Amino acid sequence: MSSTNKATGRLSWALVLLISGIAASLRLYLLAEVPGGFYCDEAANGYNAYNLFQHGVDEHGRRYPLFVWSFLAFKY
Repeated sequence: MSSTNKATGRLSWALVLLISGIAASLRLYLLAEVPGGFYCDEAANGYNAYNLFQHGVDEHGRRYPLFVWSFLAFKY
């Protein structure tokens, strides 16, 4: 392996570590406060996705609907 390849490899690893460190610090900053929880539409989407994956029905019992009705809101 030439010295140029070694330097490029070290630079690549340094960049990966730098980006990972920045990403981790941004993710962990105020982790206990942000996000404060789910909104009802986010929870409904998650519940419907779970039901469709596990049982093949939405929250109203329809099998594999093309559009999901949830909390009186029409979602795509």
